[in-house]
Amino acid sequence: MNDSLLKQRNDIRLRDHLFKILMAVIAGLAVYFLTIQDLKSAIADKAPRHRVQEIDTRVGQLETSQRDYYTTTTDFRRFREEVITRLVRIESLLEQKEGR
Repeated sequence: MNDSLLKQRNDIRLRDHLFKILMAVIAGLAVYFLTIQDLKSAIADKAPRHRVQEIDTRVGQLETSQRDYYTTTTDFRRFREEVITRLVRIESLLEQKEGR
């Protein structure tokens, strides 16, 4: 099999895996925000106004703390490029060892 074709296939597989991870993160965020909105509306129908405001404040604090657990698109892209660069270096080293 041609080495460039093999590298191309590995790059495509890596991109597919990274895309799947990204989609899982997006889906998780969507579920999280939809759940929060659903809870807010359910509580708003049943609770007194001051309780709704208190819970809304707590949810806002929770949303703020959740931002620390997720990465930005820029950071994710930078990480992806670093992974690809490392994989290319590993492939090069393996090819050099096989060539000896």
